[in-house]
Amino acid sequence: MLVLVAAAFGWALRGWLAAVLAAVSYASVWTMEQGLRLVLFQPRPSPDLVRVIGHLPGSAFPSTFALAYPGTVGFVAVLALTAGPAVWRMFLFVVCAALLPVGFGARVALGAHWPSDVLLSGLLGFLWISALLAFERRTGTGHAKPTV
Repeated sequence: MLVLVAAAFGWALRGWLAAVLAAVSYASVWTMEQGLRLVLFQPRPSPDLVRVIGHLPGSAFPSTFALAYPGTVGFVAVLALTAGPAVWRMFLFVVCAALLPVGFGARVALGAHWPSDVLLSGLLGFLWISALLAFERRTGTGHAKPTV
């Protein structure tokens, strides 16, 4: 669902290529997470060390959430910031930018990840969307002219 919302905002802010890249961003960070997990599987925090809410399968690093959130919400935030000065685009940027630390903090507070797992996974996600957006800007195709 999150990828569809990101693609819709990509289309509205910058055109068809940004919408496609939103979907590519999500799919590629998910694939990156699966590959990294094979090599860098780090266990989740132990209930002996921190308060853990529930039992979650998988690893602490890489964090699927912390890769996917920048790949979608962060992608929309950067598009909104670079699409122009309209008030609604700045509002969208602020909302997306606020959701990122809240989401990251929630994963740590629930005991699902160590802070370093979330920060490093989030950084990898942002580096990847930076590469995708550089590609989008370089090609110059698919841009919608903002009308609002």
